[in-house]
Amino acid sequence: MSRVSEGGLRSRRQVPFAAAAPLWLVACALAGPPVLPLPPRTLEAQETMGAIDRAALRYREVRAICADFAQVIEVRLMRDTVESAGRICQQRPNLLSMRFTDPDGDMVISDGEYLWAYYPSRNRRQVMRQSVSDSPGREDFFREFLEDPGTKYEAEEGGIEAVE
Repeated sequence: MSRVSEGGLRSRRQVPFAAAAPLWLVACALAGPPVLPLPPRTLEAQETMGAIDRAALRYREVRAICADFAQVIEVRLMRDTVESAGRICQQRPNLLSMRFTDPDGDMVISDGEYLWAYYPSRNRRQVMRQSVSDSPGREDFFREFLEDPGTKYEAEEGGIEAVE
């Protein structure tokens, strides 16, 4: 399960054993239905999720987006926690760039035909490639985070931040 430490979205998915491979982590994080049912929401969480739902409606027509990210992924079966940060960009329908600043140099790229993962922080000599052409839209950041977010995430109020 992943979490956000200072408010925001908290995924309710369990990460399978095979998720120890970084490419599998990304694929699982960006696709598939939620595994755990969500508990009843507090009033604060309902208001926060309402704001997220309104943002999802507003960005439905957006063709490209970039955002900074920070994530914590807990792999319970392996008793491991992976923390990372960076910038993710997507252009619909199938282009994705996830460039990490922590660990610096790690990246995941989808050119629409393949999902490429390079983690020099773990192994400089290995690049992983997975075909995505047989399942178009699987790496769709918009779909994952902005389509019906209330069924996939718990929301926590993290404060107000000005966006320029």
